[in-house]
Amino acid sequence: MKRSMAFAAALIFATVCFAMTADTAAARRQQSPQSPQLSRPDAVLLAEAYHLWHTLGEKVWAGWTRVSVPFIYVTNDYEYAVGFPKTIEGYTPLGQDAVLGKSIQARKHVFGTHTAASFPYEGVPTIIIGTPAALEKSLAAWVLTASHEMFHVLQDSRGGIQKVAQLKIGSDTDPGWQLNFPFPYKDADVMRLIHLQGYPLYLAATDSDEGGVKYDAGTAADAVRVYRIFLKQQSPDNKFYDYSRFQEWQEGIAFYTEYRMAELAASGDYQPTEAFRQLPDYKSYRQVWDEDYKNRTFLVKHAGRAAQSRTAFYHLGLGKGLLLDKLMPDWKSRYFAPGVWLDDLIFSALGQPDETPALTVGAPAPDFNLTDTSGATVSLGQYRGKVVLLDFWRTWCVPCVEAIPHLKSLQDKYRSQGLVILGITDRLDAEGAATLRRFAGEYKINYPLLIDEKGTTTAQYSILGYPHTYIIDRGGRVALDKHGAIGEAELEQEIQKALRGAGN
Repeated sequence: MKRSMAFAAALIFATVCFAMTADTAAARRQQSPQSPQLSRPDAVLLAEAYHLWHTLGEKVWAGWTRVSVPFIYVTNDYEYAVGFPKTIEGYTPLGQDAVLGKSIQARKHVFGTHTAASFPYEGVPTIIIGTPAALEKSLAAWVLTASHEMFHVLQDSRGGIQKVAQLKIGSDTDPGWQLNFPFPYKDADVMRLIHLQGYPLYLAATDSDEGGVKYDAGTAADAVRVYRIFLKQQSPDNKFYDYSRFQEWQEGIAFYTEYRMAELAASGDYQPTEAFRQLPDYKSYRQVWDEDYKNRTFLVKHAGRAAQSRTAFYHLGLGKGLLLDKLMPDWKSRYFAPGVWLDDLIFSALGQPDETPALTVGAPAPDFNLTDTSGATVSLGQYRGKVVLLDFWRTWCVPCVEAIPHLKSLQDKYRSQGLVILGITDRLDAEGAATLRRFAGEYKINYPLLIDEKGTTTAQYSILGYPHTYIIDRGGRVALDKHGAIGEAELEQEIQKALRGAGN
């Protein structure tokens, strides 16, 4: 775990996706007519990065290997442009490399030796990366880091730059905002809300039971809504949340892609090149997987705690990618669509609305069609003209259960005046539904108990905890929205007010 956290902290500085215009200008002044050839070990290393990508890339992202991916490989003295589609000013052409089978250009190094980044260079999406020694990585770990950056090239080729620009988070001319954006990393509540997403994401991503996956995914979706609301309060223009979902989409899914490539490389089906296996200090992908990558799911579990920095978005993105693999196997076909982000995909996979309406007193109450414990379908609309009390509750919620006798008495007392009480419980499997039916019989509940199987209605009504009570007036509008337990006298007064209100 300590090793993984150290990697996560270092990754903030390692993965930078912005145009280094100053470096580009300086690069043009660096002439190196006598640059040496790329060393054979370095050529073998780069060849392995291409080999891994060509062999496994399509198993992770369809169409990935059809994209051109040039490198600028930075050594202590020189940097080498590999497979660049044109001659670069300031570089010396060195011809075709026999190991790589690609053209090489060279110059005295301008980029930092510790760089691991992807951004447009001379208008071409390019990977700029230092040596394994400079990045303090084993050879196999370096190749996997390169795959992370290669995925960024795919993002750019599929409209990623334009998609992010539509959020209008930062400057169009100075992409440095992507690193320097003033997100409230030091706000303890923000980090707690990130953790409250990460923990159920981890549970859902690692659970083998379909019911458990959906339940934990629903909990994660609820946590996303709380997080979004909280960030909206801190940033009325919504830029904090927009920045969060951008980073999860871009860096988080690159982190996910690196994880999946490591997983596939560690399997017995993948064979690295023979020349790569013969390099000094070679470690197998299986060894690198066991030492580091397979435990990265714990970074999801501890998101917001493992790193209180931009790296937290890497962890959330990894968790959301792994979850979507289970919930929506074809999610990658929608990943690049303009205006579609990871949270949107999760809500869609759960059958929940992308945006939860902000219900306030006087707002129209969302209609629903749910099944009660007898199997009958019940809708809110069928009670138009009556006052409806919606009791969102769970059998394990002590205040919810303690309120049942009073709700029963209110139903008996005000039924003739037009009161209808509906108890709503969400995301129950078959066993949970059977328990609810037994519970209804034991407590002799005299009002319908509805099952919100997918959590859709719970989401529409912004339910984040239990109990939660709504009173809907005769005109179908919200008359009361009360989170938490409510006193018996107060509840009865609100019911009386609604019964004699203007909706009559």
